[in-house]
Amino acid sequence: MNGPANEAADAAPGSAADEERAKWFPLMLVAAELVDAIVDQAARDRENYEAGYRAAARDFFDHGYEVGYGHAQEEMAEQWSRVHRTVQEHARTPTHAELQAARRAGVPERPALAAAADRGADPAEESEESSPDSGQQARVIELRRGVA
Repeated sequence: MNGPANEAADAAPGSAADEERAKWFPLMLVAAELVDAIVDQAARDRENYEAGYRAAARDFFDHGYEVGYGHAQEEMAEQWSRVHRTVQEHARTPTHAELQAARRAGVPERPALAAAADRGADPAEESEESSPDSGQQARVIELRRGVA
């Protein structure tokens, strides 16, 4: 018979049930301590994981930022080098005055053209008047215009 009276008799000091409990009680305390340790370890593991994750995310972000900054620097350097090459090419291009001087220097057989250029006159008009075949050139110009 397992009723309340039997349980009270089992719980009495010196009973067989009391001796059985006394035998297992230290083991129960150790088991409870182990359960608490496991729960505490799980909480510490979770905190460490989250802290590590945050640290790793920060490191990855910083690294990504540095890599992206490096890529941007490379792109800007490449674009500026194109601008630099263009400016250098234009800097090597002779000015209008230098081109005119070179043209005049390269035409010694036609000094009238050089003189007209120095005076600021149109060399084409002066070349028709000063060249020996100016009549023939005028005829070609008239033919091109359709005046015959």
